[in-house]
Amino acid sequence: MFTKLKLSVIVRVASKLLGFGFQDIRIAYLGPGHEKYEGKTVHEVAREEKTSDLKAYLKLCELSDFKGRVNMGPYSTPEIIHEFEHNEHCLYMTDAWVEEHGVQNPAIYDCYPKFLRDALLGMGDTLPRTVHRMTGAAADRFRIKDRGYLRAGCFADLTVFDEDALRNGVPDQEKSFGIEKVFVNGRLVLDDGKLDETALKTSGRAIRIS
Repeated sequence: MFTKLKLSVIVRVASKLLGFGFQDIRIAYLGPGHEKYEGKTVHEVAREEKTSDLKAYLKLCELSDFKGRVNMGPYSTPEIIHEFEHNEHCLYMTDAWVEEHGVQNPAIYDCYPKFLRDALLGMGDTLPRTVHRMTGAAADRFRIKDRGYLRAGCFADLTVFDEDALRNGVPDQEKSFGIEKVFVNGRLVLDDGKLDETALKTSGRAIRIS
């Protein structure tokens, strides 16, 4: 009882300090048989089950054997993104990947298209600098040799995009927009919305970071 009370106090204080709470934690996957929770926030689950947010959270942890997956909300507000876009020291990245089950992290769909769109609409950095911060600048910072540049001797990791489609694209639709073709190590893996899964699985390689 004391442990739960202590945890409740810690959660309340942390939520106040961070401006982040259970209404910002969305369930992505808990495991087979618990699909009804997917896509709902912890707060929504608590309201449906007429319990406290903390009790709902602990229940969800137990249901997933503490191996559940969640998506966090307010880490990337438009205001935060635009501030980063105008800071020359910030590079672009996403830590999202495709999962086999449950709700996907929205960043897998249009993280980079959003940066390109902002550049084209004048809300971010210039387009050349935006592309450089996604490619060569990132490779340079992490000392990844022969990548990030379109020149002889470099690995052919290429993305072909349509500026008009990016400019007119609608973000946050759980799909990408404006990307026409993607080459990984010279192999075409995405062509006009069609993914070559075999090429995708076999064209990449592990990279040593020095």
